[in-house]
Amino acid sequence: MREDLDRGRALCEEALERAATLLGAAEALQERQGNAWPPDEAPHFQRSRAAVADALDRDQLDRAWSEGKGMSSAQAVRSALAARSSNPSLPAASGS
Repeated sequence: MREDLDRGRALCEEALERAATLLGAAEALQERQGNAWPPDEAPHFQRSRAAVADALDRDQLDRAWSEGKGMSSAQAVRSALAARSSNPSLPAASGS
């Protein structure tokens, strides 16, 4: 049972780090394009950012966020698609 709990924690932590990486990539993409978040999307981004910031320790968050900010758009898309294909229980993106 203890091993199951440890495995579950590790999976959750991995998912949170992946989320932080992809959020960092999204922020960098917006910055590179000189765009502000659309008013209907900004609250979602801020809530997601706050959630991963609350769940990860500062070093984990900084490392994952920096990794995402360093990704090209193509790398970020590949990373998101890889996460989706490795976990089919994730909800489908809207419009897909």
